[in-house]
Formats: sequence, structure tokens, C-alpha cells
Amino acid sequence: MTELEQLFNLLDSMDQDYSIPRNVRRRVENVKKILSDESVPKDLRKANALEILDDLANDPNVPMHARSLIWNAMGQIEAFA
Repeated sequence: MTELEQLFNLLDSMDQDYSIPRNVRRRVENVKKILSDESVPKDLRKANALEILDDLANDPNVPMHARSLIWNAMGQIEAFA
């Protein structure tokens, strides 16, 4: 399984977790769309995805378990070559 597939699996699990607020799940879905858009350079996709996830990680309304998953996803994106 590639790094990108692992990342998408993590994002999919967040997107399907109904204990995570809907607005967070929508933004996670947006991150998946950004990362899968091959017409945009990879560095720009990573930066845009990290910006969205960083905003979510700093949102006080995001549950702690979701925040941990967000940090995990951020680490995977940063390692994404």
C-alpha cells in the first residue's frame, strides 16, 4: 500500500466517523479532493491540504480523538514525497 493510499484510508475513516462534526468531515473530504487533483503541482496540493488540516487541528470545537487523527494525517502529508 502506497503512502497516498494509507493517507486516503485515514481520511476516509475520518470522513465516515459520525462522532466527528459534519463541518470537519466536509473539510476532510475537501482535503482528499485537493490531494487527488493531479493538475496542481504536488507541493501546492500539500500546502493547501496542510493549511486546512492545521485550521481544523486548532479549532477548539474539534473532539480530541479527531484532532489526533488530523495530526496523524498532517504527518503523513508532510512525509508524502
